[in-house]
Amino acid sequence: MTSPYEGLLEHVQLHLGPVTCAQQPDALGYHRGFAIGLHRHPEQEMVSAATTGVRFQEVEAELPEEFVCSARPGQETEATYLVHTIADQVVRSGKGHNSGDGYRGEKPWIPETRISSLVFGVHPHLPDRFGTFRNPEGQVVLQFITLIPLTDPEFLFALDKGYPELVEVWSDRETDLLDLHRSSAV
Repeated sequence: MTSPYEGLLEHVQLHLGPVTCAQQPDALGYHRGFAIGLHRHPEQEMVSAATTGVRFQEVEAELPEEFVCSARPGQETEATYLVHTIADQVVRSGKGHNSGDGYRGEKPWIPETRISSLVFGVHPHLPDRFGTFRNPEGQVVLQFITLIPLTDPEFLFALDKGYPELVEVWSDRETDLLDLHRSSAV
C-alpha cells in the first residue's frame, strides 16, 4: 500500500523551490512534532518556511495540515519563527486552522517590524493548486495553510471592511506581502 503523501515533497518543491536547509523536529531541544524546511523559489525573489509533520499529529481540522510562510530572501529567520509559532500552537492545542481565519497578537511578533497579526489563507504568489495535495488516486489528503502577515491596522481594517477589501488595498498600493518589515498599507 502506498502512502497517501507519496509525491508530497515533489509537490512542495515544484511550487516553493528546492529545500536549502531544514530544522529538525528536535532543533529546540525537545521533539515538537514537525520539522521546518526552508525553500528558495527558482524564479521569484521568495523564500518559504514550510512545516512537515504536522499532518501526523492529532489535530482537529478539515484535512491534515501543514503551514507555510513566504518572505523576501534574507527574512528566512522571521518566516521560520512565524511558521514555528503557529504550528507549535496547533500541535499543542490539537486544533487546526481554516483558510480565512486570523490571529491577532498584542504586539509585533518580530522585533523591529509592524507584523502583529496573521490571516490563514491561500498563497498570494502561487497557483491555487499549491494549497491542496492529492494522493495518487486524486483525492485531496492535505491542505497547506499559508500564513499571511498583517500589521495591526491592516488586521483591524479587514475586521471592519472584510478581507477582500484589504486585498484590494494591497493590490492598489502594490504592497509587497513578502516583505516582513514592510509598513502598513492602511
